Amino acid sequence: MVIFDLNLYPPSTSCCQHCRNLINAGHDPQTPIKFVRGQTPVFNETFTLNHWADRDCIESHNGRHMRYVKHTGEDVYILPQEKRNDLSETLPTQTEKRALHA
Repeated sequence: MVIFDLNLYPPSTSCCQHCRNLINAGHDPQTPIKFVRGQTPVFNETFTLNHWADRDCIESHNGRHMRYVKHTGEDVYILPQEKRNDLSETLPTQTEKRALHA
């Protein structure tokens, strides 16, 4: 079994791509792999390199859950679209408040 700590790699590379890289480097596609962040498991189940290599990860967007799609031959990894962390985008301006009450 391969224990793979995602903290040691850039977040822009998916678990799926890491598995394709390991297979390309000569690892047996049937080798089980467990993804961790430090000592914390990332997934509840352990799958093989081939399981992950056959998929692409689509990160969560607009409230949707992260999902996996069949790998098409091109590396696809769509990062989450995070909203800015300031309240100015969510609170109406004084002009908008007056227009709402008019």
